[in-house]
Amino acid sequence: MTDMIAALDIPIKPTGKEWSDLAAWWKQLNDTEKEGVMRGLMTSFRGGVGMWTLKDASEFTKWDNRVSVLDQFPMYRNIPRDSLSADTRRLMDYGDEREGASIFHLRV
Repeated sequence: MTDMIAALDIPIKPTGKEWSDLAAWWKQLNDTEKEGVMRGLMTSFRGGVGMWTLKDASEFTKWDNRVSVLDQFPMYRNIPRDSLSADTRRLMDYGDEREGASIFHLRV
């Protein structure tokens, strides 16, 4: 993660190696810089294992006939929201409604 952040094209770089240092750095960024960081990190992850852009789990079955889809559901579907802030609930609801991220349960 440190190498990916160092490679980002942003004027303010984080210092330190603790999560609290990263949180302090994030608070210094304006919205445009934060957007650039997220775009840069997603680009970096796509080169590795971290991010796929499949909307439908059945795509896996096209890659290998030994794969079967057991279930697919929105990432936040089974997470209780009662004790969460309104902003967090809205974010989770939005993600589930827009199918921003899903959990795939596969059998190989």
